[in-house]
Amino acid sequence: YNYSLETITMPNSITSILEQSFRGCYSLIFLIVPNTVSKLTTQWLYFCYSMKAVILPNSITSLDGQTLRDIKVNTIILPSRIQSLSGYSFDSANTLANIIIPKNITSIAASAFSSCTGMAFYDFSHHTAVPTLANTNAFTSIPSDCKIIVPDNLYDTWIAATNWSTYAANIIKKTDWDNL
Repeated sequence: YNYSLETITMPNSITSILEQSFRGCYSLIFLIVPNTVSKLTTQWLYFCYSMKAVILPNSITSLDGQTLRDIKVNTIILPSRIQSLSGYSFDSANTLANIIIPKNITSIAASAFSSCTGMAFYDFSHHTAVPTLANTNAFTSIPSDCKIIVPDNLYDTWIAATNWSTYAANIIKKTDWDNL
């Protein structure tokens, strides 16, 4: 709850960021996590309402449950090495407008993107396979005009895949998205 803290420079000696480490740092605007960090924990940026962007290092391979819950940013750059998104990873991140989902993500847990009501699109266009969706509530409260962009060659497989069919009305081919 450091209300006046605006920026943080983290040394390379940091290897993990603990639960709620920056909780209540209302004025924190920008944060670059060093490549030495391999683990982020629950709600580490909880109540950081002034954040503009978060850049996560490629050293992170997974997001624990509620890692970016209620984060108040428009943009998040996910590391290309992330392989899974845990339950509630982005729960209530309602200012998040779009996200590029790295092609290495093979599974998305329950409620991973629950209540991301400001989302315009999820970009899966670099994927070579359809990620496993744990259940039908991964995108609970998805806006009706939000698009899930997928590779053209996987479109039919994607909309028919277990649990993805729930979101068939939101799924769009990459070329159709490009032509909007």
